[in-house]
Amino acid sequence: MEHSPKMSDILGGQPLPQQQQQQCPPEDNSDGDPPPQIMKHVWPCQGVRIDFPDGTSPYIEWPWEEQVELSMLWDICIEGGILTVYTPNCLKSTTQAGGLCLNCQSIQNNQWLCNIQSCISHGIAETIPYKYLSTSRLIEVLRWKDHQINTLKLCHLNTNKKVTLLTDSNLDYK
Repeated sequence: MEHSPKMSDILGGQPLPQQQQQQCPPEDNSDGDPPPQIMKHVWPCQGVRIDFPDGTSPYIEWPWEEQVELSMLWDICIEGGILTVYTPNCLKSTTQAGGLCLNCQSIQNNQWLCNIQSCISHGIAETIPYKYLSTSRLIEVLRWKDHQINTLKLCHLNTNKKVTLLTDSNLDYK
């Protein structure tokens, strides 16, 4: 007895597609056989997956304010720590295993999305306005500003001590 390979083995481990049946136009059915059917394989649209460095969370690394500011009309889904971007008019299905629908393909090379991915991977310049920073970067900036303020306070305190010491020593000479 010979076993036939599974559909998932043939597709290289891809999820099994949903099958849609399309009827052929009616023909002479004098032999009693059912009309032939064309099987069309349909897979779910995978959307554009955004990769984040290890140990980071998409919740705090994605620049949410930039998305609002630039009116980026993208649907964002975060499942299992993976952020995926879809167009609002995503077709939800594709004829390619693991592929994108035609609408989602249009945002794959979108300039804003490419810039966001570059900033996530390579970091961001210090001169970027705060509204374009991710939550984690805003926290870093806040800590740095606190450090700067504390350093300035300490310098001011030390300068006041020096001035007081010099003033006192000058008064002793009179």
